[in-house]
Amino acid sequence: MVQVDCIHMNKTEVKKAVKGLFNCSRKIGCVNVCNVAWLNTPYMVIENDENFEDARKDNFAPIELYKTQGELINAIYKVLKN
Repeated sequence: MVQVDCIHMNKTEVKKAVKGLFNCSRKIGCVNVCNVAWLNTPYMVIENDENFEDARKDNFAPIELYKTQGELINAIYKVLKN
């Protein structure tokens, strides 16, 4: 994941921000994430200017893929903790 200037968040804040992420996209800190429930690796980091519909048009071509919500939370936390 590319690290850019972001707001700092602890792991609890990241977990709260990810909660309810289901077939939608959301910006958490400076990381734009998306959940596509029907894929084998449903959690992904997408480009900053994309929303769920833009990502769908792209066939959900992600920057990074994660199989579980925990993996996504850990990856986001590593970027936002510094």
